[in-house]
Amino acid sequence: MGFDWYRAFQQDEKNNIAVERQIVATPVLYLRGDKDPGLGLERYLEGLRHGGLYDVRGETIADSGHFAPDEQPEEVAWALERFLE
Repeated sequence: MGFDWYRAFQQDEKNNIAVERQIVATPVLYLRGDKDPGLGLERYLEGLRHGGLYDVRGETIADSGHFAPDEQPEEVAWALERFLE
């Protein structure tokens, strides 16, 4: 059962191809901690836009890693307030 997520990859790929080029107009905010390893913020935003997100914005949360809401809750709240204005 724990490996079912991995077993679903092939079907997930087929599902993604079926809706390729579908535009999602819902505004999306992508937050990322500045100490979170991986690709830079712009690379993630580029991938999300390529996936169909029409209105995606991103911000980096200072002094946090993967769990920015736990590590910097006030910064996350301020980012959400700016996004919702």
